[in-house]
Amino acid sequence: GRQLTMVQIPDRSRLNPALDLYREALTAAGARVQSHDLYPRPSGRPALSIRWLLVNAGKVDVIHFHWFQQLYLSGFRLTTAVRFSWFPAKLALARLLGFTISWTVHNLDPHERPHARIDALANRAMATAASVVFVDSDEARAIVRRTLRNVKQIVVAPHGNYIGVYPEGKPGELRRRLAIPEEAF
Repeated sequence: GRQLTMVQIPDRSRLNPALDLYREALTAAGARVQSHDLYPRPSGRPALSIRWLLVNAGKVDVIHFHWFQQLYLSGFRLTTAVRFSWFPAKLALARLLGFTISWTVHNLDPHERPHARIDALANRAMATAASVVFVDSDEARAIVRRTLRNVKQIVVAPHGNYIGVYPEGKPGELRRRLAIPEEAF
């Protein structure tokens, strides 16, 4: 009977309104999406810290991950390795403390991949920790199932739209500029 409380990581994005749209949809569905400063941490302190997990156990029900590379990535190989070594342990601690972990797989590989092996290990760790993984299509579900065999549950949640977020375009003009025929999908 109590309202579901969650955080999403990252909390916001200056480049893409998708996270704000997720927050709005979750709030409209009855969840309380709590703001935080877990990712990224300009202070240099560890993101998703053990202290935060201990303080928020029982207060936050779900930690929902969108992108998590910044939780272990650094400009230095050694620092990345050290941060990554804590990543699966923090996920395991979160589960032990009663948090539900969920993950929306926007892309299996980060756009920037200076540490491809560590990224693959991080995906496996997240797939193991997550109670549910969300994808946007049946094809994505098949790819995730093939790539990350340890996923417990995969739910297809079609991608939302950006209607009303960006100014309305003029499709005919854009098609001409991009040399896309009028009849093309």
